[in-house]
Amino acid sequence: MMVDATLNHWQLDKRVPVALMLAVFIQSLTAVWWAANVTARIEFIERRSAIAEESVSKLATTDLRILELLASYRTGQEDIRRSLDKLDTAVNTRKAL
Repeated sequence: MMVDATLNHWQLDKRVPVALMLAVFIQSLTAVWWAANVTARIEFIERRSAIAEESVSKLATTDLRILELLASYRTGQEDIRRSLDKLDTAVNTRKAL
């Protein structure tokens, strides 16, 4: 049983309309263009996400630093209040004399 050699390889026949070939070609180009746009958008989103993560990290560090400073100021205020109370007590004691 011999197989015809022309059946083993693909060839374009004149019966295939040019409009169909053009439509397939345009559709293929559109698919490539769409994939390139999706890839570009994903890369853009990934870059923005990395920037946002970095900003969140910096903000968290700044927030902790602010909390530390507030605690320090409160301690300072308490020390000043105690000193003022001592001065007030001393002044009131001298006035009583």
